[in-house]
Amino acid sequence: MDEWMDLIQLRDEVIPVLQLRPALEEEEKRMLRIIVDYDEVMVARMNELKEEAAAMIIKVNKTRIQKNSYDSNSPSESYFIDQKK
Repeated sequence: MDEWMDLIQLRDEVIPVLQLRPALEEEEKRMLRIIVDYDEVMVARMNELKEEAAAMIIKVNKTRIQKNSYDSNSPSESYFIDQKK
C-alpha cells in the first residue's frame, strides 16, 4: 500500500512540473507515457480494491443484521420446566 501511495505522490509531483515546461524532450515524453501506463494500472487496481472492500462491508453488515435480529428475538432469561406425568 505504501508503494502505491509513493507512486501516486511521485506522479502528482512530476506531472505539474512537466506541464510547466514549454517543450518536452523525447526522453521526457517516453517517461510521461510510462507514467500514464502505470496510472491506468493503478486506477484499475484501486477500483478492484474498492469493490472488494465494498463487498466485505456489505457482508459484515448482513452478518451484523442477522446477529442483531437473532439476539433481539431471544429472551434474556429462559426457563425450562420438566413435567413428569
